[in-house]
Amino acid sequence: MRTQKTENTDSVMLVNKTSPSALITVACVLRMDHHCPWINNCVGFYNHKYFLLFLFYASTSITYCSTMIIVRLVTSGTDPQKAMQPWETLSLIVILTILGPFGLMIISLMFWQLYLVLKNTTTIEATAYHRAKSYSETNHKDFSWPYDLGWYKNLKEMFGNYLVLWLVPLNPRSSDGLKFPLNPEYVQSMNDRELEVLTSSLEESQPKDS
Repeated sequence: MRTQKTENTDSVMLVNKTSPSALITVACVLRMDHHCPWINNCVGFYNHKYFLLFLFYASTSITYCSTMIIVRLVTSGTDPQKAMQPWETLSLIVILTILGPFGLMIISLMFWQLYLVLKNTTTIEATAYHRAKSYSETNHKDFSWPYDLGWYKNLKEMFGNYLVLWLVPLNPRSSDGLKFPLNPEYVQSMNDRELEVLTSSLEESQPKDS
C-alpha cells in the first residue's frame, strides 16, 4: 500500500508490499493491483499498462468478431444468395456462444480496471477507498482520495505524458514507482489537521491560571 510519507510533502513513498498470492509468487511488487492467473504474474507498477492494453485489445477483437458473426448470420437468413450451409451456421453459432460470456467477462474487467485508473487507485486499495468514502459520506465530511489528481492526470499517471502513445505497448512513465504525487486537497486537509492537532497540543501544554 502507498502509505509512508517522504520528506517531500507533495509525494508519498510506496512501501513494497508482499504479494497476497504468497504461495504463487513470493515477491514484493510496486503498486500491486492483483495477481492475474491469465498471465501467471502479478499486475503492478511496471506491467499494469500492458495488462490494460491486453484487456482493451481483447475486448475490441471480441466485439469485432461477434459483430461480424451476427451480421453474417442475419444476412444468411435474409438474403438467399448469401445463405450458408447448415454446418457453417452451426459453427458460427457455437463460436458466438463461446465468445459471448468470455467477451462479457473481459469487457467487464476492462471497465472495472478503467474505473480504478480514473480514480488512481488499485484493486487492493479499492476496499480502503470505498470504506473511506462511505465513512466520509455517513459523517457528512469532505472526501478526497490521496492519489486522485483528476481523471486526465490520473490517466497520464498510468499511460504516460504522451497521448499518442497511450494505446502503444510502451511504458514511458516519469515516476519511478516509489513516489507518487498527492491530491492537493488531501495535502491541504492533512496540513489543516496537523495544524489543528498542534494547536490543541500547545493549548493543553499552557499552564492554567489558578
